Amino acid sequence: METPRLRRSGEPERREERLVLFSVEGHRLALPLRVVEKVVQAVEVTPLPGAPEEVAGVIDIAGTITLVIDLRRRLGIPPREILLTDQLLIARTPRRMAALLVDSVEGVLPGGRLAPASQILSGLEAVEGVLTLPDGLVVIHDLDILLAPLDGALPADSGGGP
Repeated sequence: METPRLRRSGEPERREERLVLFSVEGHRLALPLRVVEKVVQAVEVTPLPGAPEEVAGVIDIAGTITLVIDLRRRLGIPPREILLTDQLLIARTPRRMAALLVDSVEGVLPGGRLAPASQILSGLEAVEGVLTLPDGLVVIHDLDILLAPLDGALPADSGGGP
């Protein structure tokens, strides 16, 4: 993926890649549409004893056992019980498929003005940038980097289903 570049004036360029907009505890976040497979209503999650705290457990998606990642814990937001209104954003990295527990998925964005994370604060590794929308800001995450701290604790996905 090509990194967005700033114009000479210091203004962010338009990001043309479509994004999936979702929220967690009032925080508006997005992932590139290319990593999102689907969105489903929250279901019962089977806990995995001994798993990292960011892992809520596992679910079965069409015969594939899939990790459920609690984005609240991963992003440092106080955890809460799963609600019937919560949704699971099913996404795939090169290493695995994961279900991200979110409050709601708002839709697909066509892109917009993006300020790259490196222009905001150095060290924001899991953040690609911040998108400016007419009704506020959206933090865009890099799913590979967001899940990278779990890589040492979890086996890689075999890449296939049943």
